[in-house]
Amino acid sequence: MTTTAELIETSRVLEQASQSLARDTLWSPENLTPAAIGAVLANIATLAATLPQILEQLSRSLEQALTEQFLQVEDKTDASEPARLVDAACDLLAQGRATAVDLHGRIHGAHDQIAPLI
Repeated sequence: MTTTAELIETSRVLEQASQSLARDTLWSPENLTPAAIGAVLANIATLAATLPQILEQLSRSLEQALTEQFLQVEDKTDASEPARLVDAACDLLAQGRATAVDLHGRIHGAHDQIAPLI
């Protein structure tokens, strides 16, 4: 079972890799052959395909924390505030899942379009 620290570290590694990829594509355009672009798109499409599941699992974890733990807001002004915040976050994560599904389809489609060039 993955610990919370391992989960956070994995997300940091993903963030660093995406930042590195953004820098590399900006500063190394001569390396961006159709074959390289195809490989990069295939990898990004794989990542995008996992985003809906990741977002769903995070949403479920938030809902579970709300039902199983006593959550508080720092200023403690309203006892219903944690439920409102979790509901709002879960709604946004649901929208993010839909966007991620669309993103995956578009990236995969772009890969398919350039595949004959590889």
